Amino acid sequence: MSKEKEVVLELDNVFRMHGGRRQVDHCSCTLYAGEIVGLVGPNSAGKTMLIRMILRHLRAQEGSIKICGEDIEKRGPHSKGRVSAVLENPSYYRYMTGLDHLKMATRPYKDITVEMIRKVVDRTGLKTCIRDKVATYTSKQRYMLAVAQALVTQPALLLLDEPTDDLDPVGIKNLREILKEEAAKGVCVVVSSHILSEMDMLCTRIIIMKDGRFISDLSSHELLDPNRARVRIRVGQPERAYEVLEALFDDTTVRIDNDELIVTGENLQIPQMNRTLIFNEVDVYEIAVNREPLEEYFMELMREEE
Repeated sequence: MSKEKEVVLELDNVFRMHGGRRQVDHCSCTLYAGEIVGLVGPNSAGKTMLIRMILRHLRAQEGSIKICGEDIEKRGPHSKGRVSAVLENPSYYRYMTGLDHLKMATRPYKDITVEMIRKVVDRTGLKTCIRDKVATYTSKQRYMLAVAQALVTQPALLLLDEPTDDLDPVGIKNLREILKEEAAKGVCVVVSSHILSEMDMLCTRIIIMKDGRFISDLSSHELLDPNRARVRIRVGQPERAYEVLEALFDDTTVRIDNDELIVTGENLQIPQMNRTLIFNEVDVYEIAVNREPLEEYFMELMREEE
């Protein structure tokens, strides 16, 4: 089996309830080496809870979680496939330096060399402050130190929860490049976020989560499929336009949004739709192909779920 198809993470019917609410509701998926998977959803969808279950901070009440083929409940310090994570608001010993933290993170692993630590420091932009105490770090430097700690152990699975909250645009771009480099080396990267534009640029696969459930799982290629379009048509008579398009075009989904029609389907014949609307005395003011397919797809799913 090629490295790109090596299974890194398997969730099988994972379930957890707390306070009478299903926080993770029978979620299943298989993630592979080299993927950058975006775990997307509104607040309280269960994203952070699921990540904490993968890390064994919380236990699944039903189902199983496997990393590199081994159940997480049986994994030990020398199990195949290390796991690293960068969670929200990472904590530090403020009196220690950044380098002290990296040495502490690598202490259990005999194969991590000084050269590996140096390369991670360079990649994360911490070279000028790595010997300073963490108490003097900016929020961006503290976050990148957490990234460095995660990378230095050479993980097979890298988990990040809301990674862009503490970063400026330059930091976000740097982190994006780092994650793509890790995926190219065969690391399975899972990023939890509600910032759809960033997920669109970064991820090769998107899993959308709501109310603890996976409601969609698709590759970025499927979202960007040129044969499948989402078109906004601003018209003067939306109800009439809706009736015309619904009656004359098969394999399309039409929805009214104020004075616009949202038309979704494969191989949409936009010029023909325009001519048909005008012929049926509908005033057409604007036609635009949606430029953010993930955002449009996400909003459609949320409406359908409601």
